[in-house]
Amino acid sequence: MQKKTIAYFMLILSSNLLAQQNYDVNQNMNRVVSSVDFSRVQFGIKITPAISWINAIHNDMQAEGATMKFGVGAVANYPLTSILSLVSGINYHGFGGYVFDNKSLSYTDTLSSYKLNYTEIEIPFALKIQTLPLNKTSYFLQGGFSIGFITSANEKRFPTTAKAKPVYENLNLYTNPTRISYQLGAGMEYSIGRKSNIFALISYNSAISNIANSNNYTSIIPPNSTARYYSPIEILPGSMEFAVGIMF
Repeated sequence: MQKKTIAYFMLILSSNLLAQQNYDVNQNMNRVVSSVDFSRVQFGIKITPAISWINAIHNDMQAEGATMKFGVGAVANYPLTSILSLVSGINYHGFGGYVFDNKSLSYTDTLSSYKLNYTEIEIPFALKIQTLPLNKTSYFLQGGFSIGFITSANEKRFPTTAKAKPVYENLNLYTNPTRISYQLGAGMEYSIGRKSNIFALISYNSAISNIANSNNYTSIIPPNSTARYYSPIEILPGSMEFAVGIMF
């Protein structure tokens, strides 16, 4: 009887503590949200031409060259101090590059090099530190990480004859749907109004997670075919981005 009483007392006490903890967490979250002054957030839009390439870690696939890609995006800037800001937003862009492997070297109707093409929805999280404005111009450094959700992936092979059409192969089954990247950049802003400015940003973007689904590259897909590779592969894309946009 005494053990049942103690167990019942402990159950009631733990329930009260859990309820108190949940209340404290909710209260703290409400306090954080209420402390954010959303009227200070600046929003903007940008276009982003980029030089993109593929880093392949494999004994077969080898990188061959870079390609031009483009993107668009929305930017959100929240100032923490007069020189420090949090930057986020959402981007839609392409990336990829030229590669070759033993299989492509044996093609007779297409060139030995082919292009890997990917499109992605990206959400960046970065810190920006900038100088105070001088003659309406300020300069800044920006760095952080981003999470990308790959929406399409394909391989484009180029014909050896002028009249023939390129050959495409869908690579969605060979591609991980997400990637994590880091970004480092520098840029400038020019004020064109009380709360509006135009900006330019040059940034280096490099994946730190493998976008290749190595299991499928070494599997028999589709059935009754041969595996593309006999050992796992890492594909780590990178790019140099040149963004221009307007904040308002």
